[in-house]
Amino acid sequence: MIVGIAIFAIVFSVLGYRHSRLRKHRTAIVELQRLGARMIMTDPESTGLASMDDSIGGWRQKLLAEPAVYVPLVGLQNPSLTDKDVREMVPYLNALIPLHGQNIAGESFIALDISNSPVMTRSLVEELSPQLAGCRFMGEPSAKPGPSVYHPGY
Repeated sequence: MIVGIAIFAIVFSVLGYRHSRLRKHRTAIVELQRLGARMIMTDPESTGLASMDDSIGGWRQKLLAEPAVYVPLVGLQNPSLTDKDVREMVPYLNALIPLHGQNIAGESFIALDISNSPVMTRSLVEELSPQLAGCRFMGEPSAKPGPSVYHPGY
């Protein structure tokens, strides 16, 4: 009887942790959008999603606390982004749950596209890299902050 109660408690504590992590994942998606990040969102079968309303998922995702939406890539090319906005994104980027093997087979990470980003300099990338262990920077940082290819005169 005690063993049964212990197993029951372990299962529910694991599910509680997973639900907490899923709630942070969903909040992170909303906050990253608010801060100006461009995101590619997919469901586990890699079909596109129209909105966050679709991100709740079916009964299986709800019960097992599996994300119905994954974010394999976050783009930081928004010309209105500031270094303060990017620093504010750090906890939300860390809260995203990567889908194993979605970006590169056998690996789990969130890709951060910094190519043509007016705010992402080499020094900012070096500052943020240790804080973003679950993310990988893609592209080359700009030499200095300034106009981007997309918006030459922001």
